[in-house]
Order: sequence, then structure tokens, then C-alpha cells
Amino acid sequence: MILVTIFLLSLSSLTFEILLTRVFSIAQWNHLSFMVISIALFAFGASGTLLSLLGEKRAGWEERLTRSRPLKVFIFLYTATGLLSFAVLNHIPLDYFRLPIEPVQSVYLLIVYLLLSLPFFFSGLIVSLAYARLPERTGHIYWVSMTGSACGALLPFLLLPLLGEGRLILLVVILPLGLILLRDADQENTGGSRKSSHRVRTIASLLMAIGIGVILGAVNHPWVNALVNVTPSPYKPLSHVLQYPNTEIIETATSLRGRIDSVKSD
Repeated sequence: MILVTIFLLSLSSLTFEILLTRVFSIAQWNHLSFMVISIALFAFGASGTLLSLLGEKRAGWEERLTRSRPLKVFIFLYTATGLLSFAVLNHIPLDYFRLPIEPVQSVYLLIVYLLLSLPFFFSGLIVSLAYARLPERTGHIYWVSMTGSACGALLPFLLLPLLGEGRLILLVVILPLGLILLRDADQENTGGSRKSSHRVRTIASLLMAIGIGVILGAVNHPWVNALVNVTPSPYKPLSHVLQYPNTEIIETATSLRGRIDSVKSD
């Protein structure tokens, strides 16, 4: 399970990182988009530091933390913090132009930085655990991680035109949780019964169905679309144009190169 977990998390976290640069570019211009790299590196380093400190105090921690149940907890936390951090980023009143005159903007920026660090923290935690638990398979772990990251770099190129930034973030963040729960459901009942295995499989299927439903529902339901839609900075020309009476966006086209909004106005 650990290698499949690393592949999916590497794919998901790199795609998430790429899409966050797009979200920052749209919502805050491109100046803060480079901060995403430092967020990811900070979180990966923090996860390794935590495990290093833990290794000095507890023996055998890597074996306990790489069992099926702890791994599922970490994957769930990755998905939950990924969704939470994106929702907060998309709706927090962060305006870095006001940093010199509004001290509260520094608090908003810190909140965004720390929340966005959490999914990368849990992703790095699992990868670090794999290296600690299976030192003899370092080459395999590295290959799986790099392969997943490479696939994650290609995913926006393929899916951005179909889903857009917000819905694609939902998809990639939910992906590791759903697939790994379904794959590992039969192995979860070690020493248990068929009934408990069936219960786990049912819960996993339900989570997958909810995730797919949320993504598909974003196409038609305004409240979901409002949750994932990335609003451009109020200083951008598009925001100025939309202030004219009877002006609306009639079409939005998204690709790896950028986003184009077609506007209709009297």
C-alpha cells in the first residue's frame, strides 16, 4: 500500500502546488504565486524535522506509523486540510497591497501560509515515513515519488480546460483518499470479520461517491461553483469592467497558458 500511497500523494501534491500558483496569480496577481514553492518546501522540511525529533524519543515509531490505519489517518488529514486551505484562500479578505496600512493583512497572510502548508506537511510526512520504514527500498520509493510528481505536472495540461482551477483542485485533493480507501478495504479487517470489511468498503465507496458528486455538482449548482470559483483581484481590468451596468462574463476558457474571460456589456 505504501508505494501506491506515495505515487498518488506525489501526483496530487504537485498538481495542487501548480494550481495554487494559478489561484494566486488570478486572485492576487502573480507576485504571491512564487510563495507556493516556499510553502511546499517549508512543509516538507517540517515533516522531516518532526520525524527526526520523534526518532530520538521513541523506538520503532516508523513501523507503527506506516501501518494501514495510521496511513489512512494521514491521507484523510491531507485531503481535509487541502480542501480547507483552498476554501480559506479563496474567501479570506487577503489584499497584499494593503499590507503597509492594515496590520490585519499580515495576519491573513500568515493564516494562508500556515493552512496551505498543512497538506504538504502530511504528504511529506508519509514519504519520509516510507524512507524510514523501508531503507532497503529507497530506490523504489524515489522512483515512485518522481513518477507520481511527473504525472502530477502533466495533469493540469490535460484537465484544466475541462474543469478549471477550482474543480481540478477538488479532484486531485480527494483522489488519494478515495482510491486508497477502496484499494485497502479488503486488507483493513486483519483479525476481524467479513462484516467489518464490508462496512469499511461501504464507507470508502460513499466517500468516493461524495467526492465525485461534489466535483460534478460544481458544474450546475451555483453554491458549489461559488465555493470553487477563483475571483480575480479587484485591481484587475476585468473587475473594473464588471462594475459597468448590465455587464457579465458569458464564457471562461482555461488552459495551462492562462485564463480568458469573455465579457458581454451594453
